[in-house]
Order: sequence, then C-alpha cells, then structure tokens
Amino acid sequence: MAHSFGPPPKSDFELSPSRREIELFRENGFLVVERITTDEEIAWLLQTTHWRNARRYASALLGVDETELASWGHMIRKPPGGRPVLWHQDHAYWDPEFDYQALGVWLPLHDVTAEMGAMNFIPGSHKRGLVAHRHADKPEENLLTVAEPIDEASAVSCPLRMGGATFHHNETLHYTAPNTTAEPRLAYPMEFQTKPQRRAVPTPMPWVDERRAVIGQPPFVYVADGKFLPL
Repeated sequence: MAHSFGPPPKSDFELSPSRREIELFRENGFLVVERITTDEEIAWLLQTTHWRNARRYASALLGVDETELASWGHMIRKPPGGRPVLWHQDHAYWDPEFDYQALGVWLPLHDVTAEMGAMNFIPGSHKRGLVAHRHADKPEENLLTVAEPIDEASAVSCPLRMGGATFHHNETLHYTAPNTTAEPRLAYPMEFQTKPQRRAVPTPMPWVDERRAVIGQPPFVYVADGKFLPL
C-alpha cells in the first residue's frame, strides 16, 4: 500500500494501561498490547497516536512521569530468509558507567506471525538483572548473545496484528526467529528512557571492554527525541 507524506491523520483513539497490565509487565518483564494505534497511522511514527499511547504506557510501566522520558526509534526490515536476532538483553549493549531506566516498544507495520520473526520473550527474566553476554561475531560487529544456555522451552512467542505492540524491560531476554516466509517483516522499534545516571563504580561488562579494545572508547551520549546529548 502506498502512502503519501503530509500531516498525520487525526485520531481520537486514546489508551492507558490497566492495573492488571502493569502487574503483568512487572511480573513477566514484557507486555503484549493488542491495539495501541490505528491502521491509518501506522506510517506515522513520531507525534502520532502510537507515540502518545506508547509514551503513556512507558510512563506507567516504568513508574516515572511522562515528562522525564525521551525516545528514539528506527525502521527494521527482516527480508525473507533473514537471520535470527539472538537471545540478548538490551542493557548489554549500553555503557557500564551508567544506570539505565528504559523499555523497548516493538510496533509491526503489518500482521506478524511467528514464522516471520515475531518477538519472543523469557517471562520473568528481567528479575535476574544483567546476565553475562558474549560476542556472536567479531567484537567490532557488536552482535551480542547470552553467554550461557537458556531454557527456550519457557519462551513466549508474541505474533501481532497490525496496530498492536509489545513492550519489554531493558533486562528482559528476547529473540526473533529467522523469517521463513516469502514476505519481508517490517517493524518500528522505539526505546523510552530517562536520562542515564553515572554510577560510582562501572558495572562489570567484559564484552563491552572487548569491543572498546578494538574500536576505542566512543563518547558518552544518549539519544533523546532525535538528538545526541552528552552524558
């Protein structure tokens, strides 16, 4: 379906998380929302129904005021035959010198089945804190996965209809399978976070040290609503 660019279509669709949804997120570390935006606004990804409702969910699930949250996002395309995204925690990619309060939102731009590479989560894994990771490729490629085997039998696959979304804690283990269909899988993930806070002592993250030994130490920044801000 072709879309022309211009002002997003108007929508009065409003949504807030229920107390039960908040409890489920805190218990399991992820949450499936069957409908967070309208079909008409799937193509509009900032300052839209999706962004407003996703921020409201992020605020409630993280227990912080909406005004404290910044966000960033990007398009991803998993082509037919596209490889899996290995089991990992988002926190594992971040700087050991800072504490983070963040969650991810995953919005498919069409119906997504398990065969296309829907999100998979390990319920309750966020309660373990950050676990050890390793490089699945050369350190400069920055492709991480958990260092120890996990019980994949406990994983929950979350296929979604267009207009739905998943939310996950930054320490929830998650994975997407290869796309075994003939159609590309399109999605728009976002991250909502408060400003990272410097730690007195860095978190031990030897996989980050390995990458820094190869590429050097990048400047400390975080992305807030499209801007790179120093830390």
